[in-house]
Amino acid sequence: MDEEQLFEAARHIDSPRERAALLADAPADLPARLEALEGLAWNELTGEEGAAAPPLLLVGDEAGYLNALDLKTGNQKWRFATLQDVYSSPAASTDSKRVLFGSTNYLLYCLDTEGTMLWKFPTTGRIKSDPVVEGSKVYFSSYDKHVYAVNVAD
Repeated sequence: MDEEQLFEAARHIDSPRERAALLADAPADLPARLEALEGLAWNELTGEEGAAAPPLLLVGDEAGYLNALDLKTGNQKWRFATLQDVYSSPAASTDSKRVLFGSTNYLLYCLDTEGTMLWKFPTTGRIKSDPVVEGSKVYFSSYDKHVYAVNVAD
């Protein structure tokens, strides 16, 4: 499939996860092309004022990784292993210094913008929900039939 066919096919895929998988081996002009794809789940993290961290495209996968791509270059910045599927779309803390996401390994993770784990929170069920950050708390649900509210700074 040539480059034009690849991006045309991606435009017709409803699932952000399937679209991201199709584009995983896309050419270097990926950031410019992403703008043409409506509905792609992404988070821009700027770090401290002065853009200490570049904008990142964060994509979970069924291989058990959260992948961070530099939105300007399309290059992989880091990859974090959970060893189970990552269906959850990541959320940024209100100060944009932390990334929060769940995995089907029953854990909610908190990473810094360099991909280093700061903490993890265990549940007794898979986490497929997208976390929501409000103030100093992150809210999410699990397949254990609970809704959690956890301090982001923990």
